[in-house]
Amino acid sequence: MSMTKRLLPALLALALPLLVPMPARAHSSLLLPASQMQRGEDALRRQDWRDAAGHFRDALALAPRDAAARVGLGYALLYGGDRRAAAREFSAALGVLPHYCPANCGLHLTFASDGDGAAYLQTLQAKADAAPNDPDAQVALAEELFAQGQVDRAAAIAERVRLANPRIGCAFCVLGRAAQARGDVAAAVSLLDTAVRLDKNDADAWAALGDIALRQKDYRSAEARYRHALAADDENPAWHDKLSDLLAAEGDRDGHARETAESRRLSALLVAGK
Repeated sequence: MSMTKRLLPALLALALPLLVPMPARAHSSLLLPASQMQRGEDALRRQDWRDAAGHFRDALALAPRDAAARVGLGYALLYGGDRRAAAREFSAALGVLPHYCPANCGLHLTFASDGDGAAYLQTLQAKADAAPNDPDAQVALAEELFAQGQVDRAAAIAERVRLANPRIGCAFCVLGRAAQARGDVAAAVSLLDTAVRLDKNDADAWAALGDIALRQKDYRSAEARYRHALAADDENPAWHDKLSDLLAAEGDRDGHARETAESRRLSALLVAGK
């Protein structure tokens, strides 16, 4: 038997799958998770929520513990109007990566934009009461208390978490923002610097550092810190608002207009997704 005849069955086995047409999504799912993430982010910008969700799900099929992909899927679902499913994805991201700021922000936006902030706080309070020694439950409550203006309660809980778990950056972030609210800038900077050292994705801490730099007219530092916040979580309109104010102070009219428009676009999406 010739060499060609002996190899023919093996060659056919390799070639036949390539001859069978595959649907577009199947081709897309062969991409690396990072490529799927980029396609999902591009679809979010196009406001194609269904396509975005598909790409983020493909990324999760390849990397099920990718917290950023969970957050991306959460925003696709949130903007698409499925708030309950969005909240599940943001919560799942926190299950993979506790204290992940983009996921916490996503949950807060999901409930706050729908007028359910009080109910969300009650849910977090119940979880914290049921698990008084669980730092994840405690710091989640502290963050939401701070977001809803209960600064002293938030700081008290965060201090208990910090003392018991000095490697949890979110506790330092809450304490730093509480110090900032009291006007203790030196303490705020020290605590917030620790927060971003422990967790470079803590957008709240980066933004607070940006606020301090802006008030000190250190525009270069403020811009760098706001851009760190956006790099961690560019779907939060608050960070675009802050960068917009900074660019206005610098006299960058085009940049100010661009960031203001993006903030308004994201805010409108949250309302439209109700």
